[in-house]
Amino acid sequence: MRALVCGLTLVSALAGDLLHEIEKDDCSDETCSMSLLQLQASKVESFLESTAITDCSQGIKNKGKVCCAKSCGKCGGRKCSERPGGADACCDRKIRRAGKRCRRPDQVNCIIRKGRGKGRGDGEDDVDAPIPDDIRDEGIVEEMGVCDAPIDFTQASVIHSNLGGAGPDSGDETLVFGNVMPGTNLVISATSPYTPNTVNAQGGILRNDIKNGFGAVNLASGSSVDLQFQFQAADSGQPKVLEQFLFTFFDADHGMAHESREAMTVSGFSSFKYTEETALDVTETSVDNGALVAGAGVATFTSTMRGGKVDNPTNPLALTDLQARRAVTLLFENKAEFTVSAGESGYANPQGRNIFFAGASSLVCTPEAKCSSYKCPDGFGEKQDAEFEVCATKPCTAADTIKCCTAAPPARAGQGGNKKNMGMGMGNNMGSMGNMGMGMGNKRR
Repeated sequence: MRALVCGLTLVSALAGDLLHEIEKDDCSDETCSMSLLQLQASKVESFLESTAITDCSQGIKNKGKVCCAKSCGKCGGRKCSERPGGADACCDRKIRRAGKRCRRPDQVNCIIRKGRGKGRGDGEDDVDAPIPDDIRDEGIVEEMGVCDAPIDFTQASVIHSNLGGAGPDSGDETLVFGNVMPGTNLVISATSPYTPNTVNAQGGILRNDIKNGFGAVNLASGSSVDLQFQFQAADSGQPKVLEQFLFTFFDADHGMAHESREAMTVSGFSSFKYTEETALDVTETSVDNGALVAGAGVATFTSTMRGGKVDNPTNPLALTDLQARRAVTLLFENKAEFTVSAGESGYANPQGRNIFFAGASSLVCTPEAKCSSYKCPDGFGEKQDAEFEVCATKPCTAADTIKCCTAAPPARAGQGGNKKNMGMGMGNNMGSMGNMGMGMGNKRR
């Protein structure tokens, strides 16, 4: 009975305080523009937040999701394990993986229940369970350090090419990219029949290569293949488990036929990210918390847009908006291998398609600026390979002039007339250019 009386007294006192707060309307410039109803709602909101009993009222909140000890000074982020209290008390990712929910205001090193960060909601996620890493969260990415030493195809080379026994090499039926990380090779095997393009003599298996920092596998239209991507120790050839790494698939587009589609089903990931304006049709087969924590995520990414060689990416860390819309980055943890099922369907004419991949991308990691984005000063012209060169900073600055630009030759007498004639010549060839554009759209390889 005494507890009931005390509870009613507390409620009465709080109600009195709330009414007092609402009545304190001095009609300041900021509030006079609000209706009385809006003003009262705002004051109720503020009052409830200030008087509510919240999860982590004595710790440090990280975006309202995780509660770290105050001794940490900061919750999560780079080098969190080196702060007072160590990883268990200071690292967002460590606390999420422990899975313990906050249930007392003074409890720390725990996950804040839904709605309880501001003292509202019923904390419906009250069951202790780990939360998977999320590469959409910049803090988690920073804490993991996955962008610091990524898989890098710019330093790699093809040391064996005989995927599915299609050649051009003999021996093991694999495609091997050497030195994708120090002491690490990436070995791709086909676990189902593999059909490269055979229409173009300069394409097909010759496209199973590295270009501009991207690995590539060629696939004939109208075919599909199951691929195993396995990391191996370069010195022994044994499977090599990587603690955590990013892997990105790019340029998911298709040919001119309306029915044509490119699709990839990826299995074994822990998290993935694509842009809000993605051009991919995403089918999430297995992406619940349990599957992602176990590194057993499965999803299919299908193209919805036509594309040609002119819009192919040239740098994984410098994607245009269009290129970013056609890409997806995935996180893998404690894996030596993962699988991909790729297919090209609905094409009107036989052709080849290239599946491009790399490690980190600008979807998750800090983007780079291409030299082609830099306006060279007077007296300089853009270098021929500016699209493939990267500035020291983003955006490019005057310090990048030498890297991005070349001294322009002085104008010569009669040069203007030549330009005019050249322009007329281009106009006479408009029909040919139109045909060439259609060929590029078909993206034959």
